[in-house]
Amino acid sequence: DVYKRQGRKDLGFIWDPLRDVSMILNATWAESEVRAPKESTLEVQTNDVRKLQGQPDLIVNASLEYAHPRYGTARVLYNTIDDRIASVGTFGLPDIIEERRDQVDAMVVLPLDHWLGQPLSFKFSAKNILNGAVRFIQGSEVQQTYTNGVSFGASLTYSR
Repeated sequence: DVYKRQGRKDLGFIWDPLRDVSMILNATWAESEVRAPKESTLEVQTNDVRKLQGQPDLIVNASLEYAHPRYGTARVLYNTIDDRIASVGTFGLPDIIEERRDQVDAMVVLPLDHWLGQPLSFKFSAKNILNGAVRFIQGSEVQQTYTNGVSFGASLTYSR
C-alpha cells in the first residue's frame, strides 16, 4: 500500500507581504511485504516474510521558497528517507539496513538583467549541507559508514 500527499501553499494568507514565499510538502508512506517461502525456492534468504528491498516506509520532501521576478529565487530543501533494506539477509544473517538520513540543500538565483542591462542570471547552490553519514547496519553491527561531502556550485547564465 502506498499513500502519497503533496501540497504547495504561498504564505500570503498569513500576511500579504509573504505572498512570494511558499512552502512545498511531498510525503509518501509505503507498506510492503514480500513472501518467499524457503520450501518453494532455492533461495538461501534468512526471512520468509520481509519488506520489499530498497522500499522505505516514509519519504518526505519539503521546501521553503522565496520567488520574485525582479529579485530572484531562494530555496531551502529538506529530504528524509526512512530505514530500508539495502541487502536481503542470507544464511541466517539479518538483512543489511541503510539507516534513515536527512539532507538539506539550498540555492539562490539572482537575475542580473535589471542591473547590467543584459539577460544574465547568477546561481549559487549548496547540496548535502548536513553531510549526514550514510550508514549500513546488520543486526547490531555497523557494516559500512561514509559521507558524500557537501558540494557547492555557481554559474552565470546568459539567455536570449
